[in-house]
Amino acid sequence: LNGQFMKKFVKSATAAKELEIAEKAAFGMTASLAKVEAVASLIRHWSKAGEKVRAHSLLVEAIKVADSVSDDFEKSKSLILLSIICGQVDESKKTQLLLSSVRSLNNLDKPMAPRNQEPYQEYVRKLDQTCYQIIRGFKALTLSDEDAAIALVDQFHKSDLRPFALIGILSGLKELLSKAEVRSAR
Repeated sequence: LNGQFMKKFVKSATAAKELEIAEKAAFGMTASLAKVEAVASLIRHWSKAGEKVRAHSLLVEAIKVADSVSDDFEKSKSLILLSIICGQVDESKKTQLLLSSVRSLNNLDKPMAPRNQEPYQEYVRKLDQTCYQIIRGFKALTLSDEDAAIALVDQFHKSDLRPFALIGILSGLKELLSKAEVRSAR
């Protein structure tokens, strides 16, 4: 609840152009996915405003926050979010952030509990939410460096996660092909 309230506060402060207040509120949050999401919105804002130095500084801080998130699912989603947004500020960090996310996912232990028990169901729920982010992250990387995205798929130690990365790559390639067709039609 506190994280959601603070995210809304940061969003409202950003909309009101009270960016210093928004930053203080964002960095006052506990290290979590919500904090990274709040800082990512500020990165977007500063980037659109042409304040690349400020946006880059926030990106560096957000990476530190993401690295300190203890839950591997949340850490992975935080790193993927930053890999997507870093294209606006520092494209060179995109592959490394996505690789760090993959490594975090490789740390997950599948519960040995039967499928009908709470630990297993919680694992599947979190995995489902994370897989959508994997698709988004690999699509974004493919749009900027398809070779890096393809090479990164092999870093997954859990074969059940690879298809989501491949879906992201295919989605990115489809978008690249569409853009090429539009350009050639002109």
